Amino acid sequence: MKDKELRDQWRYKTHNRPFITDFLYAYSFPKRPTLKNLIDNGVINNVQSAPRGFEQITGAQFATILTLAKVDLRFIVD
Repeated sequence: MKDKELRDQWRYKTHNRPFITDFLYAYSFPKRPTLKNLIDNGVINNVQSAPRGFEQITGAQFATILTLAKVDLRFIVD
């Protein structure tokens, strides 16, 4: 929808406005890769460099994790 269409829809009935819901999908990996699998496949360099919290990964690392986890790629939305 264009901005004007959205504004018109929002102002159509001021007592009954639409609402927007954002969904977060949670998906458990069918096969959970071990730390050894991640190191052997180059996702993590070694045990000492394993992330202790959140860390940004590359697209290639993400693809490797999905492959190791045997993820159904139909669930991935890009």
